[in-house]
Amino acid sequence: MVLVAAFALAYLLRFDFRLPPEHLERALVQLPFVVLLQFFIVVFSGIYQFVWRYIGLAEVQTFIKGAFYSSVPLLMLRLGLPERHELWRVPLSVTLLDVLLAFGGLLTLRVVRRALYERYERNRRSARSGTSRRRPVLLVGAGRA
Repeated sequence: MVLVAAFALAYLLRFDFRLPPEHLERALVQLPFVVLLQFFIVVFSGIYQFVWRYIGLAEVQTFIKGAFYSSVPLLMLRLGLPERHELWRVPLSVTLLDVLLAFGGLLTLRVVRRALYERYERNRRSARSGTSRRRPVLLVGAGRA
């Protein structure tokens, strides 16, 4: 859903929310190809395997690589296909906007999921502890944990 919404929003932004009918046809033809390509990149780059509640800055690099790997074939098609295949040539601005919106949206979903999970856990712990007194703790040598 995020990938489809990103592609649609990229086209709408490209034409200031007044999509001409001829470009609507192009967008509908290009949509399945672009979304399948991006979904393939998401699955095979490892983004899909991240545990949502543990997403952090270390995983952002994988999202950036996924965005790059999904934009390269689209840019190659745009620049390499002749004019007679105009239907399959995604505009450069749409490609760049779509990649930013799609992978930014996927990352945002996971960050929001993590924030909600952490808030839930914090509220659950505070409700469970009741009036018990909290003591500060210093962990030495915990490494990445």
